[in-house]
Amino acid sequence: MDKPGSYRLMARARDEVGRLQPREPRYNNMRKNFNAVIANEVTIVESV
Repeated sequence: MDKPGSYRLMARARDEVGRLQPREPRYNNMRKNFNAVIANEVTIVESV
C-alpha cells in the first residue's frame, strides 16, 4: 500500500497441518467459537 486511499485488510490463519481459516463463518446454533476472516477497513493518508 504505497498510495493514499481506502483499503480492506484481511488475514487468514493456517494450522500446523495446512488447514485454512474459513472466509465465511459457519452456522453455529450456540453462537460460540466464531472462526472466520474479518475484514478491517483502513484509510492510508499521505505522510508529511
